[in-house]
Amino acid sequence: MQTESPDLTELETRIQAVIKRITFSDVAKDQPLISTQLLDSIGVVDLVVELEKQFGVTLDVQAVTAAEFNTVQQIARKVAEYT
Repeated sequence: MQTESPDLTELETRIQAVIKRITFSDVAKDQPLISTQLLDSIGVVDLVVELEKQFGVTLDVQAVTAAEFNTVQQIARKVAEYT
């Protein structure tokens, strides 16, 4: 039985808080993170690990690309797929 997935807005807010802890920067929901190098490869790994802890999901860090994991909105949609 699958539990109800969190609201996307709630996910985005929680993801923004995680990103702030990693980058020490406030980020907008549509702000590019990887393509602007706000998140480097180590930051991406840190983010994936923290998302896995907070949301109880398993994300394939090898599949994380700037095309699908570049903004808070995209990250929230990806996390929602796994919840």
